Amino acid sequence: MSATPPPERPAVRVTVAQLSVSGDHGANRQVVEDAFDVAARSRADLLVVPEYASGFDPRGVGVEHAEPLDGPFVHMLRTRAAATGVAVLAGVTLPADGADPRAVNAVVAVDGTGALAGVTARCTCTTRSGSGSPTASRPDRWTRRRSCWTWAA
Repeated sequence: MSATPPPERPAVRVTVAQLSVSGDHGANRQVVEDAFDVAARSRADLLVVPEYASGFDPRGVGVEHAEPLDGPFVHMLRTRAAATGVAVLAGVTLPADGADPRAVNAVVAVDGTGALAGVTARCTCTTRSGSGSPTASRPDRWTRRRSCWTWAA
């Protein structure tokens, strides 16, 4: 049996930004803009920005940190991606849909032309562990959690 070489794939240069963000949304936008500059100088194709890059408070992230997709943070991502040609995956906090008063932890994908390529919202799913129903002595049967992500283009 002859070994078939793996298919050739184009190289993708990725810049992963390790950022220190806060509740100051303007300062956070500036930090991410600076990360775009670093990515562009290193000829990266993709910039990856961490969770909660749009706003963060170590005591908790809520609706006060949420910005809509047409808000200033995603607008900046789209503008900088178009200007530099660097695509970006960025962790953001979005307002929940409809009358839901909560914020949503999400990731947005913006291509190198500045087009919004996709959005995914994180949900926490409760899964059942073992059999039977929860009891005072075994409440963990229903409290194990896992995270799941779903993409919408």
